[in-house]
Amino acid sequence: MRNSNFSSYCFNTISQIAKSLLLLAIFATSVMAQKAIQPLDPTLYERLLCIKFQDDLPVFAENGRLTDKGIGLLAPLGVALDAGIYNKMIGLDASILDEMRHNAQIFWDNAAKTDATLRPGKMADMNRYFTLLLHEGIDKERLIRLLQSSPLIEHVSTMPKPVDPPTPGNYVGNQTYLSNDYGINANQVYSTYNNRGLGIKVVDIEGAYNPSHQDLPNIPLVSGTYMSNPNDHNHGTAVLGEMVSKDNGWGTTGIASAGNAMFAGNFDQYGQYNIANAISRAVTASQAGDIILIEQHLEGPNSYPGGGQFGYVPVEYYKVFYDAVKIAVGNNRIVVEAAGNGFQNLDETVNYKGNVNHYPFSPASNSGAIMVGAGYAATTGSVTARSRMDYSNYGARLNVQAFGEKVWTTGYGDAYGAEGVNYWYTATFSGTSSASPIVAGACMLIQSMYKSQKNGAVLSPLQIRDLLVSTGKSQQSGPKPISEKIGPLPNAFAAIQTFVVNNTCNAPTVSQLSVTNITSSSARLNCSVSGVQIYDWAYRQVGASTWTDLSSTTVNYTNISGLTANKQYEFLAAVRCNNNTWSNWSSTKTFTTSGASTPPNDAVCNATLMNAGSSCSYTNSSNVGATATYNDAMCSTTNPRDVWFRCAIPSTGKVTFRTSAGSLSDAVMGVFWGSSCNNLTYIACEDDNSNGNGSSMPVMTINGQAGTMLWVRVWGYNNASGSFSICAMNYSTANFGGGSNDEGPVYTIDPTQSHPYPADQAQVYEETQATDRDMVSHSAQAFVGKVFPNPTTEQAVLPYTLNEAGNVQIILCDLLGRMVQTQIFEQASGEHQAEIDLSALNPGVYFVRFRCGDLAQVQQIQVIR
Repeated sequence: MRNSNFSSYCFNTISQIAKSLLLLAIFATSVMAQKAIQPLDPTLYERLLCIKFQDDLPVFAENGRLTDKGIGLLAPLGVALDAGIYNKMIGLDASILDEMRHNAQIFWDNAAKTDATLRPGKMADMNRYFTLLLHEGIDKERLIRLLQSSPLIEHVSTMPKPVDPPTPGNYVGNQTYLSNDYGINANQVYSTYNNRGLGIKVVDIEGAYNPSHQDLPNIPLVSGTYMSNPNDHNHGTAVLGEMVSKDNGWGTTGIASAGNAMFAGNFDQYGQYNIANAISRAVTASQAGDIILIEQHLEGPNSYPGGGQFGYVPVEYYKVFYDAVKIAVGNNRIVVEAAGNGFQNLDETVNYKGNVNHYPFSPASNSGAIMVGAGYAATTGSVTARSRMDYSNYGARLNVQAFGEKVWTTGYGDAYGAEGVNYWYTATFSGTSSASPIVAGACMLIQSMYKSQKNGAVLSPLQIRDLLVSTGKSQQSGPKPISEKIGPLPNAFAAIQTFVVNNTCNAPTVSQLSVTNITSSSARLNCSVSGVQIYDWAYRQVGASTWTDLSSTTVNYTNISGLTANKQYEFLAAVRCNNNTWSNWSSTKTFTTSGASTPPNDAVCNATLMNAGSSCSYTNSSNVGATATYNDAMCSTTNPRDVWFRCAIPSTGKVTFRTSAGSLSDAVMGVFWGSSCNNLTYIACEDDNSNGNGSSMPVMTINGQAGTMLWVRVWGYNNASGSFSICAMNYSTANFGGGSNDEGPVYTIDPTQSHPYPADQAQVYEETQATDRDMVSHSAQAFVGKVFPNPTTEQAVLPYTLNEAGNVQIILCDLLGRMVQTQIFEQASGEHQAEIDLSALNPGVYFVRFRCGDLAQVQQIQVIR
């Protein structure tokens, strides 16, 4: 981890280095005076950066500049502070953003406890996001690299520029998305429950809309957001018409015409394209259970000039927008997000691997938003209904679909335009743009019904997303196969039926039963029926004559243990509905326990031997049936079911361990060193290294003395088990071939310490905080003088006196804590001088560390040229 004591981080020296680098390399010309920012100025986005400081640092933006209120925290950034105009990204009070972050942390921590696919994680501090509009003449790429190297800064990237909204295709059709047979079954909700979304608000985030359209209700603009181009308003008008156009006997009628709507523009108070600001302000303008619709998509890694919408991806591809979405979801806002019209497989490596170490489409990074694809319409659609339209993005991250063509709504004027723009209608609205408001409208109906049934309580974002998926109308194969996932079409009526109070109580269906967390002796039984009071359970081994009745639960799962390995079991469930009547027992669901045999390398002393070769020669392995070697917790896993490997450090002194997924796709790796399997010293553990392809299989590199035996411990995240592969590579001769993260994090075994340290970790030794008063140290065994000359050009001398013979270690480290030179020798008593050769080093500040017996002392030395 980076040292959190930033105020003592050698500010003066680092600031001097930073200023020199910036002055020599960044300023191609002198810094120009501040210019006014104009919306949609294309040069604006070429010079606009997104900067995220580490959470909770006291960094603020005032009058276009960063400030730390005088504590000196920002000093190491030097003239980077003068590189342009800094503004806070989210235009809300810090206290409001802090409260939203706190609420989101509680929400996601609780969600992770009940859903193994969700990982607990720290919520982003949105107060630490800033934009930087660079002055002309700044070398942007070099500045980005410099900022990324600062321990104060978590993330730096360019800000995406807005893209033009999609235009309707040339189609003719009828409005069918409300129908029972072909659409989201909204008409049956109206006729059965007389509900049209009352009490639920939707906030539409995009460029512009026509507030004067006569078939739209009063739709206020969210404070602090601005329309990008009020004259280009058809897209937003069409979106709002799908959801809330008036039920007035003419024109169109929105899915949730009794609901409320607001509009959040995609520009902020500085004229910058800023979806994060719009999302955060939409949270403050709404209540728990309300809907936030993101009607935007942006350029992705496959976009290219002149390529139209090809390559466009969902907005959460950019980290600041993802963080804003996750906090909105964590504050119980239902976020519906267009997947985009980019023709993209979001599982493809170039999309999946992420953006500046941000991996939004990984299942473990799920933001909680409902991701919407575009399917063919029915019955007036071009081809098979509910099959993927070719332009729609697709992949595991998508949740549901809706009509991507032939949608009747307000705006554009191709269907009706005789009375002017305020009476325009279209029959051809299309894309994920037309699909997403259909899903948002379904959410409004479902939430409104739930709220009326549950005395004001609301469904959480994850609950309503699961309802849409579990009760929806399944995706079909058409021109594109069903394997290119966009998900089902929501069925609002079926979703409502899962929680509404009925006079009958139906038994769970087999499709509503599932089994997870299966081991050789235990399993978790699940029933997805919602809106009931109590669940009852029973199970038996297949072929047995009697059932084992389990205790009733108020949650929709129960855990069983004491099972026999490699045996088939069956279970059934019954529920007590809200009318206090019990259902019949369900039909049975079967499952088989896993085998009980342990892997041959389950124990540390049976570790599989590997050799460090010049290429990655994988050893196939598995931790299925493995047991925990130690009763401990490593990398957030308690009692991990681990297997072991061992490998000697090659003659080059550096070895890289790499894992590859099999049925185990998310592994954790711990590395130890020692002379035997019974005497190991812990080095480090690694989870979710991205090794150039965005996977969750770790990679780690170890520096150390040749011949040292390393012991590698591998297990599954969240105690998962499965097959995987592992290899050891001689770092200096290996052909890595991939991205910059191929070696993973690098750790060095320090012979003078009881633990190693990362090669990129700043301030490895606490003694680097020493002042001139500390530069002369002594103990009963030794006395150390000051290193001289200092500063020096090529050579320095360290004087010391030993009162008795001993082992002397002199280590030279750079500012990042990396060892660049080591001297270790046995020394007789008496006065000595150690010569330190600095001729091959770059100019800068280094640390000289002396150790002998109980004396350990550090002092600075500066190399100049």
